[in-house]
Amino acid sequence: MADRARLLLDELMGKDRDSIHKITEEYSFNNTNICKYNLVSFCPFNILKNTKACSNTCKYTNHEEYYVSLYNKNGEKYRKKYEMEMLNLLKEFIFNMEIRKSKNQDILDEKNVNNYKSYESSNKSNNQTINVENVCDLKERISIAEKKMSEVLVNVKNLFMVNKVSEAYECLLFLDKIKFDSEKLYEKLDSNEQRKNLSVCEICGALINMKGIQSRLNNHFNGRMHKGFVKIRNVLADLLIKYESN
Repeated sequence: MADRARLLLDELMGKDRDSIHKITEEYSFNNTNICKYNLVSFCPFNILKNTKACSNTCKYTNHEEYYVSLYNKNGEKYRKKYEMEMLNLLKEFIFNMEIRKSKNQDILDEKNVNNYKSYESSNKSNNQTINVENVCDLKERISIAEKKMSEVLVNVKNLFMVNKVSEAYECLLFLDKIKFDSEKLYEKLDSNEQRKNLSVCEICGALINMKGIQSRLNNHFNGRMHKGFVKIRNVLADLLIKYESN
């Protein structure tokens, strides 16, 4: 029975049907939906997903690692084609990153800070815009506010001593308002000081505060975008040496 079935399959599909299927499987990495960037090394769209550096999605839909092993084993004749495709894509990512880096550098190089409107805060969690004000003016206003708070506090104590509770309470309310305004001035001053310490990351083009809290620096250097561009630059350098060094 089994022999008759085998003979029938031989007539329908040929005696080499198994080897044809094997060859098809070995070169399945060449299917149109398989990510060729992932075969070469990695898919930039995946490693930069949900970052400012990547607003598009990969044109390939299948990124399974299974096809990478098939490519490494049987993909020699496709290697240059796929690597050149990867090379051109990485160049595009670096080109766009350099534009973003240049824009951020222009922000930092703005000479007239009083006319400079705003820049995006490096603290993403706050999602706030920092207005640049004259630092000397801020410090003077803070000094005046602190002096006023001291005067009001003395006045409150004197009013309590003569049992003028209602007047003292009104002074306390006024003191709270001065404290609130003073805190706002300190926030603006901190924002200006933060701007002075900002620099552009040479790897990914983002604005970073190099004198900021170490944990925030660690978050940047270990972040998806920074690590992604480290990988992009390394692979691009290898491909440039391989194909454009001569």
